[in-house]
Amino acid sequence: MKKLTKLMSAVLTITLLAGVLVFPGAARGDKLTPGAAWELTVSPWAVAELTEAVELGLQHKDFYQKYDGKSSWDDIDREDFAHEVEYFIAHQLRLPLSPPPLSEYREWKRDENGEYITYFQDVDSLSVNFAYTYGIVQGRGDGIFDPDAPITREEAAVMLYNTYLAYANHPEEDIPELDLERFEDRDEISPWARQAVSTMVAWNVMAGMSETEFGPKSHYTYEQCWVTFLRLYRNAPEGRLQGSVKMPDGWNQEAALAELRGRMNYIEQYYAETENYIVLYGGQSMGRYDFRSVWILYSNGGRGSVSIPELKYDVTPERFLLDEERDILYCTNDQGIVYKVDLMAATVELAEPAEA
Repeated sequence: MKKLTKLMSAVLTITLLAGVLVFPGAARGDKLTPGAAWELTVSPWAVAELTEAVELGLQHKDFYQKYDGKSSWDDIDREDFAHEVEYFIAHQLRLPLSPPPLSEYREWKRDENGEYITYFQDVDSLSVNFAYTYGIVQGRGDGIFDPDAPITREEAAVMLYNTYLAYANHPEEDIPELDLERFEDRDEISPWARQAVSTMVAWNVMAGMSETEFGPKSHYTYEQCWVTFLRLYRNAPEGRLQGSVKMPDGWNQEAALAELRGRMNYIEQYYAETENYIVLYGGQSMGRYDFRSVWILYSNGGRGSVSIPELKYDVTPERFLLDEERDILYCTNDQGIVYKVDLMAATVELAEPAEA
C-alpha cells in the first residue's frame, strides 16, 4: 500500500505539469475488436490467444489476411512456417531482420567464384534461408526443401523445440525427456520427435487432439502455428519475457545506442539506466514528421520501442517515471493521460487509476 501511495503521489505530481489527469479504458498497442468480423476467420478456441498475440506484438492485427487464398484453419506449409518463425525469432531477440546480425542468416551462400547460390533447388526464399541456417528446419535431402508440403504435428513439435533452442540460454542436455503415457497413440510418435513432443506438451505449448491422443501424423494449421508461438513465448522457461535470450554474434548495446543517437534530426528528451535496460524517449523529429518513441535497449541484448500517443510538446524528463522495480515506465502525454510501458515485453497500455 505504501508503494502504491508513493507511486500515485509521484504520477499525480508529474501530470500536473501536463494538464488534467485522464484515465480512459485500458488499451494496448495494436488491439483486436471483440465480436468483430475477424473472429469469424478463426476457430472459436483460438480467439482469446490470438487477441493476446496481437497485443504482445507477435502478430499484426491483420494476421488472418497475410496469406492470400488461405484460411486460418488450413494446413500451414513449410515455407510459410519459415516466414512465421523468422518473425518470431526477431521478436524474441528484439532485432530487425534486415541489417546484421540477423540478415546474415537470410543471405545465400557463395560458391568458389563468389557467386550466390541457393540452399535448395525448389525454393528461393530469405525466410527459408533463415530457418535453415538457424537450425530450425531441415531439407528433405538432395537439395529439396518441399516448400508447399504440410507439416505434421510431430514435425511442428520438433520445429518449435528447435526454435526454443535457437534463442534460449538453455542447454539441451538439461531438458529431460518427459512422460507421454497419457497419449494412447504414443507409439505412433516417431523416435526423433519424442523429446520435442514431450517438452512442448509439458510446457503447454502444444496440447493433444483429445485428452488421450496427440495426433502426431495429423496436420498443423496456421492458427495452431500462431497460437503455439504465443504459448512458447509465454510459457517456456527461458525467453524475452523471462529476461533471458541467446543473442547472435554481432550484437553490441553501445553500438546500438550510438546508431540511434546518430540518426538525422535525432532528439532525446529522457534517459535512464537500470540493471536490465537503457530507456530513453527520443528519435527523429522533422516538423510534422515525428518519429519519437520510448526506446528500450536490453542489457542482455536487443532493442525495442513503443509509441506514446500525443506525446509531442514541451516534453521534459518529469513526464516519465520508473516504478520501484524499474520494470515499468509511466509516461504522461500532452493531455495528461498516463500510459504504462512494460519494458521487458515492450508493450504499452493506458494506466489504471489505481496504478497512477
